[in-house]
Amino acid sequence: MSPNDGDVVTSPVEIEMEIEDFELQAVDADDGNDGGDDDEADAPDDGAGHLHVIVDEGCVDPGYLIPLEGGYLHPTEGVTQIELDLEPGEYDLCAQAGDDQHNAYNMIDELSIEVAEDVDDGNEDDESETGDDDDNETGDGDNDSDDEN
Repeated sequence: MSPNDGDVVTSPVEIEMEIEDFELQAVDADDGNDGGDDDEADAPDDGAGHLHVIVDEGCVDPGYLIPLEGGYLHPTEGVTQIELDLEPGEYDLCAQAGDDQHNAYNMIDELSIEVAEDVDDGNEDDESETGDDDDNETGDGDNDSDDEN
């Protein structure tokens, strides 16, 4: 998973996940969690599903339902990338595979990151200020028009 554990990043944070021996699938609009009859057609495919990103909640024990609430992100399109808008601070992330009914698999990757405050491109202003100093022929820092004529 990237970024790497301990990285300092800025928001939005691009999370990229990799998984082997697992079939990524998009989740149907009717994901089988409607409380209706559980027949074989609604049974999840073993070894298939989608990835979840969990922010500051810890990974879910295998076999348990990954909650559909804040901190538990469900990119149901079967993707391996997601962009997170996070405020500056420290975060513990868990990437976890789950079936199409959001039951957790024991396929996880965990890391901690720090989101730094995005500094507005202040370097452009700094460059223009130093450029003005280059116009001084004497380099003494005072206004050269006041020097000898």
